[in-house]
Formats: sequence, C-alpha cells, structure tokens
Amino acid sequence: MCFNMSIVKEIESIQDEFKADFAQHPILAEKALTIYNLSGFTHPDWPVICSENPQTIQMVKWGLIPHWIRDIASAEDICNKTLNARGETLEKLPSYRYSFPGKTCLIIAEGFYEPHQYQNTSYPFYIHRSDNHLLSLGGIYADWINPDSGEIHRSFSIITVPSTGIIDRIHNKKHRMPLIIPEVKRSQWLDSRQSASTCRLMIQSGNSELLSAYPVSRSLYAKGINSNTQNNRNRYHYALPVIDSLAS
Repeated sequence: MCFNMSIVKEIESIQDEFKADFAQHPILAEKALTIYNLSGFTHPDWPVICSENPQTIQMVKWGLIPHWIRDIASAEDICNKTLNARGETLEKLPSYRYSFPGKTCLIIAEGFYEPHQYQNTSYPFYIHRSDNHLLSLGGIYADWINPDSGEIHRSFSIITVPSTGIIDRIHNKKHRMPLIIPEVKRSQWLDSRQSASTCRLMIQSGNSELLSAYPVSRSLYAKGINSNTQNNRNRYHYALPVIDSLAS
C-alpha cells in the first residue's frame, strides 16, 4: 500500500530529470516543491505525467474518480477508496478498467512511507532511492466532469504490487508496495498505444532495487496536527534492534 509520500526538490531539477515541463499551476510561484509528508486521504495535488501528454508535468488530485460517477457525494466517497489500485485487478474493477491501459501515468516522488508491525505497534519507514534520484511510480488516471460546475476533474491512483526486497521486510503485514517504473521504461509506460499485455508484463516485473529505508517518528500518522514537517522525514531512533536492523 502507499498512502503517504514525500518530495522536496527544486522545480527545475524535477523538470530536468523527467525531461518535461510543469503545466501552469500556482505551485510554480515557488522554486521548489516542499512536501515532507502528505497523506493521500487529504487528496493533495501531486506532480504526475499522464500518457495523454508525456512532455508535461501536471498537478493532479490523488484519489481516482471514474468518469461514470454521477454526483459530488459519490465522488467524495470513492476517492478515499481509490488511492491505490491493485495491479492484479485493474481490468476487473469498474473503478479502474476504463483507465487501463489507455490512461497510464507516472507519479513523481522522492520517497514514500510504509509501516513495519512489531509487537502490535506500527513503526513507519521512509523509503527512497539510494542514489537520491526521483522515483517514478506507475499509476492510472481518469477525468470526471463535475455535474454542478462542468469542470473537468483529473485524478490518479497508484498501482500496487506484491512487495519484494527491502520493502517486503518492512511492510510485513500487507506485503504490498507501489509499482516502481525504472527510468529506462518510463517512456514505454507512458505510451498510450501499448497493449494491456505489455502493461501487465511491466506490472509483474516490478522491483525494489536501488532503494534505501530508515525509520521515522510515529508522529507521521498523528491526527489533528500538521504532519507535513521535516521532523517527520528525519531518521528516528527507537532503540529497538529489530527496527534498526531493517534500515539500509
């Protein structure tokens, strides 16, 4: 599963790495994205490259709303259930099958958080690339028209797969991880002409290479406070050997 992400990076650096430019958005008034931690349940705008226009980075809402949703109440309900989309059932579920494989996207992140369960307590870990480059997570997107305003609302869901490597050792309850698209396959993933079978092969070959992780404070999941702070991305020492041994 993937419900919390982070990106602290200069706008220019993001554009250079993905060879794409940001679309017009208020965020461009800043020189950098400074997101230490945001939960998908707040449905933030997030930097995404959609197959429709692979040369552009858009700020897209997290929590997919299918085009067939008829009213705002239903839209607000379903987007809490579509933060993640299981790769194994993309073509089976009505929420996702209209977006796969024709509406694939790359979600740009510096890192994400997953919990480790130990003695009935969750200890969050921050997972990122060991070379400090940005991650490209595989996802799907959809366009929904607000029936009241006529406004087109674009949203995305992160595809998840069975966890491997370091993430499997950390995420020891759900054993899931976001689909990570390697740099050499980013263009292929965004090719709207690709077949469903090609997409499925890419989903099945997901891996967790080049990743590092370390524990962070449990305040990451605290309710009623602003958890989007640098302290929540800093390494935290629990003085528990079993937790320390998972860091890399």
